[in-house]
Amino acid sequence: MYKLGYSLILVVLANFSQAQTEAKISGEEILARYFKAIGGKERWENLESRKAKENLSLFVSSGLMEMEDEVLDYTKYFQAPNSYLDLWFQDMYYSTYVQTPGCVWYYLDKSISVLFPDKKYRKREATFPRIGVLEILNFPMVRSVFLEDDSYRVDFEDKFWNRVMSVYFDQESFLIIKHSYTDLGGDYHEYLYKDYQEKDGYLEPYLIENYVDSKKYKVIKVKSIDYNLDIDPTMFTPPTKCISKSESVTVPLKERMPFIF
Repeated sequence: MYKLGYSLILVVLANFSQAQTEAKISGEEILARYFKAIGGKERWENLESRKAKENLSLFVSSGLMEMEDEVLDYTKYFQAPNSYLDLWFQDMYYSTYVQTPGCVWYYLDKSISVLFPDKKYRKREATFPRIGVLEILNFPMVRSVFLEDDSYRVDFEDKFWNRVMSVYFDQESFLIIKHSYTDLGGDYHEYLYKDYQEKDGYLEPYLIENYVDSKKYKVIKVKSIDYNLDIDPTMFTPPTKCISKSESVTVPLKERMPFIF
C-alpha cells in the first residue's frame, strides 16, 4: 500500500514537471516574435485609430449545457494617444464606456445619466493600445517563461487586482492563443483567441471565447475592424462637465445623448 501511494506521488510529480517546464527562451524574445507576427511593434505603437464592430454572445449554464442567452451589438473605438470608447446596444438602450487621458465616464442611456467612476479604477497610461490582449502586455512581466500545454506561458502581474495574468503563445507562430487568471472571488477565467485575420498589415483574432470555471460565459465574433480612420474627437467628450472625485458620482441628464457615430 505504501509503495502504491509513493508511486502515485511520483506519477503526479512527473506529470506536473512535464506540464510546466521552464523554457530557455526569454519573455522579451517571445514578445518580440509576437509583435513581428501581428504586424510589427512599431506599427502598433504608431496606430492612430481603430474601430471594431463585434457581436457579443452571453451564455447561461443549464445542467451540462451552455445555452446562448443574449447577443449584443458592440462597437469599440480607439484614438491615439490614449482615448477609448466602448458602445453596446441592449434592450433598445445604449451603454457607453469612455476613457480619455483626463476623464473616465459611463453613459447609461436607459436611466439617462452619466457615471464618473472612482479615481482608483482609472487605468494608467499604456505603452501599447489597450486593445484586446494587448492590454495585458502593459503589466509588469514575470521573468520566468514556462512550457505548458505545447505553448509558452508568460505571466504578467496585475498589482491593482492582486492577480497574475498568464498569457500563452503558440510555440511555432508566437501568436497568443489563450490568457487566463483567477479573480478575487476564486473563479478561474480563460480567454481563447482564434481565427486570426490580417487587414492593412495588422493581424488580430476574430473569434474570442471566454470560459469561467470551464463553463462558456461569452463569445466575441468580430464583424469588421478598420485602422487609422478619421474619428471625430468630440465623441469622447462627456455630455456634462467631467467630475474628478475620490468616489463614484452619478449625474442625471435631461435628455439622451445624440450619437454621432
